[in-house]
Order: sequence, then structure tokens, then C-alpha cells
Amino acid sequence: MLTTLPDNKNWRGYNLRELRYRRARVAADLQAQRIMLSRRTEALRRSNPVTRSWNSMRDLFSIIGYANSAVLAFQLVRRLRSLWRSFRH
Repeated sequence: MLTTLPDNKNWRGYNLRELRYRRARVAADLQAQRIMLSRRTEALRRSNPVTRSWNSMRDLFSIIGYANSAVLAFQLVRRLRSLWRSFRH
């Protein structure tokens, strides 16, 4: 990036054309860095076996959640049924 200023003591600043150029250059550099970062992140995710299996892990945890809910519902029905029987007798 262009971050250094000229060393000339008589330097009076940038003109409008130079400012536009520098602003466009910095914006292009930032965009290129963002693209490279997203590509590196995606490559890292694809090469890592843990992150490759995140979808599988998410599916597994959702299945466990459904199974846990089914077990809790079964236990609740059993207890309510025994409570109902005790009230009927």
C-alpha cells in the first residue's frame, strides 16, 4: 500500500488527480486482500477434516436432539399414564 509521504521539505501535498489515484489504489488493494483471505479460508476449510465434516456433525447433533426429545416424551407419557391409573383407582 502507499503509506509513505514524500521526504521533500517543499512538498505542498497531493493534487486531486494523485489523491484519486491513491484512493483507487488503496481500495483495489483492500479488495484483493479480501478476496485472498476468503480463498485462504475456504482452502483451509476444505483441507481440514474437522471442518469438512461440520455438515455431518450438524446432522448428527440434530438427530440426537430429536432422539432426546422422543425419549423425554416417552418418559413423560409413561409417568402421566401411571398418574392417570392411580387417579382412576
